[in-house]
Amino acid sequence: IMDKLLYITNSMKYQYGGAVINRRNYNLLHDIYEDNLFVYEFEYANDETRFVKLKNRLTGLYFGITKQYIRDVLKIIEQQGINIVFISNSLFSCFANAIRKKFPDMVILSFFHNVEYIYAKEEYKATRGIKYLLQSFLAYVYERRMIKEVDKVIVLNKRDAQELMRIYHRKSDLILPTSFEDKLKCRNSGGRKTDTQLKLLFVGSHFFANVHGILWFVDGVMPFLENVTLYIVGKDLEMERERLEKNNVQVVGTVDCLETWYEKADVVISPIFLGSGMKTKTAEALMYGKPILGTKEAFEGYDTDPAKVGALCNTATEFIETIGKIQQDYDWIEQHGIYARKEYKTRYDYKISLNEFRSFMRKI
Repeated sequence: IMDKLLYITNSMKYQYGGAVINRRNYNLLHDIYEDNLFVYEFEYANDETRFVKLKNRLTGLYFGITKQYIRDVLKIIEQQGINIVFISNSLFSCFANAIRKKFPDMVILSFFHNVEYIYAKEEYKATRGIKYLLQSFLAYVYERRMIKEVDKVIVLNKRDAQELMRIYHRKSDLILPTSFEDKLKCRNSGGRKTDTQLKLLFVGSHFFANVHGILWFVDGVMPFLENVTLYIVGKDLEMERERLEKNNVQVVGTVDCLETWYEKADVVISPIFLGSGMKTKTAEALMYGKPILGTKEAFEGYDTDPAKVGALCNTATEFIETIGKIQQDYDWIEQHGIYARKEYKTRYDYKISLNEFRSFMRKI
């Protein structure tokens, strides 16, 4: 490919949430464009005063994007002779707007991690914080402007494609689900010993949908389980230690290496009820070959039968009963773990998304 592509993204250094997908998208672009890929990676500026913050939001500068960042991007496009721009987030329409004004023929693509308008509404529902109400209004404005400026829209799943159509009357151009490079070094072999405790694992960073879900689980499910330990792992979750820790619940919080915890666990739980997009942690659990007990939201966007990779549990009773059954049947973990790993290999391996994305970019 002879085109030169500029990838505009916020920081990719984190090991959770959107940063995981931003880094995956960077890898896809790098594997296709190699030396013709240019990257503008920025940290949100957080030195704005309250007044400047509000003014920026209302004039279309998304949280922590500055006019200087936009000038930097326009300069790179000019100096490097960029033909295509890939914007990593649907809320960064201030970039799309400025690029379209200065380079009317530029091919611009935008990636939607969620339909952010819905996501902000969910956050408002969960917290009733007035700032999230403003955020949902701004998300609508930014996303609508992004859709107006870009040539191609990429989403994570069918639900987001439908919501995009419903809210903005725009068809998405590609559905590119979550995918992971294979990090599994060794497959835990053999079933569990019948005399050991069942080890449950929850993985997620400290943000509203995760905190809401795991609090619900710790209060509504864990008191009714015997001979079970739950480990809660994820960036900044130690901040919730007081609310979460009980005699059968251990809050680990931020860790350097997730693999150790996946290896240690028998079953991954994902009691998520809020949000949009796809839960990257579901694909991660599949990659590590771990059965998942998750809600409808946890499996959203996955073309996977929950009963084959674990179980669909939407109520406390369903979680309690399923965990009780697993404790009676030690082969269950092994069988569902093997199937989970197979699902990852056939649907959510990085190589599969690379092939799909490459053929999409060729047409452009």
